[in-house]
Amino acid sequence: MGTDRSIEYQGPCLCGRGTIRIDDCEVDHAWPTAIPQWYECRIECPTCSERFSLQRKGNRFVLIEQSVLEERQCREQVAKDKAAAILSDQEVQSVIGQFEALLGAQRSVAAIYRLLSGAGLESCAEGTFRRHWQSPQAWTKNWAKPKSLLQIFGVVGTSTERLSEMLSELRALEEHAFQPPEQYGEPVYVLGR
Repeated sequence: MGTDRSIEYQGPCLCGRGTIRIDDCEVDHAWPTAIPQWYECRIECPTCSERFSLQRKGNRFVLIEQSVLEERQCREQVAKDKAAAILSDQEVQSVIGQFEALLGAQRSVAAIYRLLSGAGLESCAEGTFRRHWQSPQAWTKNWAKPKSLLQIFGVVGTSTERLSEMLSELRALEEHAFQPPEQYGEPVYVLGR
């Protein structure tokens, strides 16, 4: 088993001392795979590959400056650090502990499911929930994330004013962090042209 590759595009890099290459790749067997066809992009120039990354955006292949990608990674890390700080906040941890106790006090897995689905914290079918249920601690470890904290606070009956401010800051950081990076210049290649 391997990969069949054909050159989709090959042209000069920006400085003219190397090439930009896009290969159309397919699996070379008949067994079903999740991704039977994909593209591999590379800049075959030490100068340009240090400065740029070649990425696919829809049907276009564009250059993005490495410095822009590094800046985006820093913004993403700031957002991840803020999310971790929210989850480790003393009040948040206290409310999660109260929520775990509330889940543990339910009389059955069906009651836990009704509590969680009623609060908008669980959307799978009850049978699926029953098969995967382990414990209140396991549930909160997997599902108590910043996006679910408002519902958890609501179930416990704790004021969400301070939490809402922290989550608002997090949303602003995430919106800034996950904006698509700007391309450099015109697309290098457009599929279907």
